[in-house]
Amino acid sequence: MKRRWLFALALVACSRGRPDTAPIVRDPVEPVDAAPSPAPSSTPAPAPTSEPFKSVFCSADEDCGYDDPCNASACVGKAPPASCDKSKPPPGRCVCGSGRCTMLRDELATAAAKTGCKTDSECGFDAPTGKCRAGEPARNIRDRGAFCVCRAGTCEAQIVEPVSCKTSHDCSWLESPWRPMPASKVPRPHPPIAPCKGGERDSVCVKGTCMLQAWKC
Repeated sequence: MKRRWLFALALVACSRGRPDTAPIVRDPVEPVDAAPSPAPSSTPAPAPTSEPFKSVFCSADEDCGYDDPCNASACVGKAPPASCDKSKPPPGRCVCGSGRCTMLRDELATAAAKTGCKTDSECGFDAPTGKCRAGEPARNIRDRGAFCVCRAGTCEAQIVEPVSCKTSHDCSWLESPWRPMPASKVPRPHPPIAPCKGGERDSVCVKGTCMLQAWKC
C-alpha cells in the first residue's frame, strides 16, 4: 500500500515538472517581390540601315543591269526584265568598267560627297552606285570607269570614257589613278613596247579601244 502511494506521488511530481508542449508555429514568410521590369529606354533603337551594294565582276556590258528596272539606284548583275506600272529614268549608264559593273552618273553633282577630305587619297568611289565616299581611292582604270578627287572638302567624281584608237601609238595614260588617255592630249612617254622587253606595262590598242596592260615579267 505504501509503495502504491509513493508511486502515485512520483507521477504527480513528474507531471507538474514537465513543461507544456507549445504548438509549433512557422515563422512568417514575407512574399518575395518579383524583380522589377527594367524601365523602357528613353533612347530609341537605331533605324536599320540598308546594306551597301556589292561589286559585281563582268567582262562585257551585257553582264550588268540595274538593281531595280523600275526605280534604279545601282548597277549590279544582269536582272530579268520586269514590267513597271510606274518608272523613272535611271541615274546614269550601267556599264562594265575595268571588270566591274559600274554606274556612270549623268549628273556628277549627284555623285559628290562632302567628307571633309584634304587630299585625293581620301576619296573612294563606289562602283555600283556611282557615288564618291570617304575611303581608299579607286583602283587602276583599265579601259573606262570613274574615280573621285578632293575639291574643298568634297569628293567629286570624274568619268573616264573609252579612248578610241587605231594603233597603240594612239594610246597614252595618266597616273593616280592609272587610266588611259588619248596620245593626242597626253603624249606618250615612249613608243609602244614589247611585253617584258621594253617594260612591264603600257597602254595598248585592243579592238579599237585603248586598254592598260600590265605584264608579270
